[in-house]
Amino acid sequence: MTGGEDDTFRPVQYVFPGCSVRVDDEARYVETRFADGAEVGATPNTDPHSLQTAAALGYGQDTWAMSRDHELCHTWLSHLEGRPWSPTLWRLGHPGHPAADDDAVAAEEQRVLDFQRSLDKDGPRPWETADVPTTGPLPW
Repeated sequence: MTGGEDDTFRPVQYVFPGCSVRVDDEARYVETRFADGAEVGATPNTDPHSLQTAAALGYGQDTWAMSRDHELCHTWLSHLEGRPWSPTLWRLGHPGHPAADDDAVAAEEQRVLDFQRSLDKDGPRPWETADVPTTGPLPW
């Protein structure tokens, strides 16, 4: 993204080797799409648990920023580990064909939350400055 005012709500797509993550800030929607057409969507929640988690991770009450980063962190951390996609997101997008058992999912969730806690909430995210982003328009 160029950082101009016109980009405020411009959808963005991050293209990774085995999937893409599409973010629409205006609609508050994140979607991970796999090459086989499977997709996993996410929107923010404002229930007490989500608000508590957002605060604990340093997002204050901004559950959208937390949700957006959470979905991207799954793919980003898997990318850094040399995987084409997050086993947890693959499992969600492919019911009946799990890529990870419950213990592996729990471990990945903890890694993602720990990584989110470490992010500079006022600075660019690593996937925004890496050689992976492609900006819209997106074929929603």
